[in-house]
Amino acid sequence: MSEPPGASAGAAAFTEHILSTGERLELQPDAIERLMKACDKLAEDMEILEKSARRELGADEFGLGEKYPNLHSAQQLAQKFRSKAIGGNGIDDANTAVGLFAAHRNYALEMKAMLQRVLDAYNKQEATMIGNLEGIGIDQ
Repeated sequence: MSEPPGASAGAAAFTEHILSTGERLELQPDAIERLMKACDKLAEDMEILEKSARRELGADEFGLGEKYPNLHSAQQLAQKFRSKAIGGNGIDDANTAVGLFAAHRNYALEMKAMLQRVLDAYNKQEATMIGNLEGIGIDQ
């Protein structure tokens, strides 16, 4: 998963805690579904912010005087703002506002997909367990 900076620190600490203490980890399907909806909402919000940043921060004019041909410093400053916001001039996409919002959107969608795989595996195992119990004559 491509994740925003620092995102894996919490997950790694959580996993290490569970593994080192031997504590039980319980899965509640309805909680997983709520998390998946939260991932959708976060992805939607990040897409809105990304589009807003692209539209508002990629403006042709910031009002710095860059429209005047002799104000080269204003033109350079406006170009730096624009590049930092939406990319260009050798600035890596991940270091821009648009890139940051896109990374968070993608991470939320990847997290949702991972949660869906967990839920699918849980449901498959649950169905198998019920089938096994019914096979030996135990009602659910």
